[in-house]
Amino acid sequence: MSSFLVKQMVSEEKKHLGADDLYLNPNVTDISTMDFERLEDADNAGNEEASRHVEQLQRFSVSPDVYAAWMKRQRSKLVPELNIDSLALENMSSLDDEVLLQRLGFNNHSQYDTSQLKEGIRQVYGLDIFERVSSHLYQKADGGTELKVTAEEKSWGPGYLNFRLMLEDDFHSNRNMQFAASYTRTGLSSLGAEWQTEIALGTDKVFSTELYWPLVSPSTFVSGKINNHSESLVVEDPNGLSLGEFFKSETVINGSLGWNISDQGVLTTGWIDKNGSYRLPSILANSLGYSRLDYRRKGVEWRFVWDSLNNANFSTRGIRFKVQRQWLDDRFLEASSDSINSSYEFIAAKHWHNHVFKTRWSMNKYQSQEGDIGLEQYALGGLLNLSGYPRNYLYGPDARFGSFIYMYQMNENRFSFFDSLFYLGGSIERGRVKESWLQPEGNDIAEWIWAGSIFAGWDSPLGAIYLGYGQAEDTYRQKAYRVYLSLGQSY
Repeated sequence: MSSFLVKQMVSEEKKHLGADDLYLNPNVTDISTMDFERLEDADNAGNEEASRHVEQLQRFSVSPDVYAAWMKRQRSKLVPELNIDSLALENMSSLDDEVLLQRLGFNNHSQYDTSQLKEGIRQVYGLDIFERVSSHLYQKADGGTELKVTAEEKSWGPGYLNFRLMLEDDFHSNRNMQFAASYTRTGLSSLGAEWQTEIALGTDKVFSTELYWPLVSPSTFVSGKINNHSESLVVEDPNGLSLGEFFKSETVINGSLGWNISDQGVLTTGWIDKNGSYRLPSILANSLGYSRLDYRRKGVEWRFVWDSLNNANFSTRGIRFKVQRQWLDDRFLEASSDSINSSYEFIAAKHWHNHVFKTRWSMNKYQSQEGDIGLEQYALGGLLNLSGYPRNYLYGPDARFGSFIYMYQMNENRFSFFDSLFYLGGSIERGRVKESWLQPEGNDIAEWIWAGSIFAGWDSPLGAIYLGYGQAEDTYRQKAYRVYLSLGQSY
């Protein structure tokens, strides 16, 4: 959204250009407004564009002597290491100075170079409450150097209201929609405590509220969350005929102790309590002997996440690695059992010019002493999640998936509205779900399924828009191919 707003302002400014002005348009379509680490690439692109218009630029030039005098007054020599004796922080926010100083990484007893300064300012922006962070160097009377950093809090805070819309259709019997609103209140403590509440209505319903509270330092925190969600899956036979709905409703309460390793990494451990029920379609109710399954699960949870992806919708660089383990005591149908939930996910993205290469791997498994009933269900199906099958068509207690995705970034000015990025791409995918209800009884070896897709994607101001076609092996469904259209769905 920030890229969209900046480009809109630039478009408005272009309307004021006159006949005596010269407009230069460097090729920076793959560099967003938040790509601070690519400033050098943007600078090179600007120099290349300017070199192609040397003659037109001559009328704006001054004599070499005048320019040299101006440069001497305005610019100082850039050196790789800045011998900064002191740092003056102008903190125009409710956060404690300690929070910002830790992010800046300044130490009075060591040298501070330009790369450390850029990274420090980037980490201050990462708090997501500042509208502007600027830095200036000053020469002190004793000959030393002082760095002044000014951090201005967003003028529209400290409470933020956001809305989200999600629509998905495969032009058959599966249509999903969701409208969500969330409110985040920041600045609850000098170390950056905040409270967030979200309500979502539609096919899947969600109510959640979470309190995040740093302790002792900005890096360590406690959090508490209550989440109530309900979802339904359309159950179809291999011919695509509806057999009813598989409905799940669950309330999750958890409390965690965590450590923010960096902007990208977080480690948490805590207690989790799940109270929910499954309502089964008639075909499953008849075979199992009951139509409703109530359960209570509680125990210890451990989670590690490292996420450096640059965009949640169309990532072009970075990695995401997530490991989550839960050791739970399950109680259901007047029985009890110990279980372990294990989830692993790895996503990596890399770009080269307009070419984007992405891969995703995941493994989710539920293990229980009571092997006949899987209280945790993981699903595959949908665009870029075993393309060709309906959304969440295959589900069971053990799901594994891998994919390779290629995207080509089109020229934004020619192929999209609002100056938003537009992509064409394709994927190769492979996955399997063990102990799915579609699997033949007594066969505990689930077959791997190959799938693939082609798609067009638009990073619009309303969210990601995808139009794609997917096809898969028809192991569990005849005519395993379909067209997908989605808004606000991330893959």
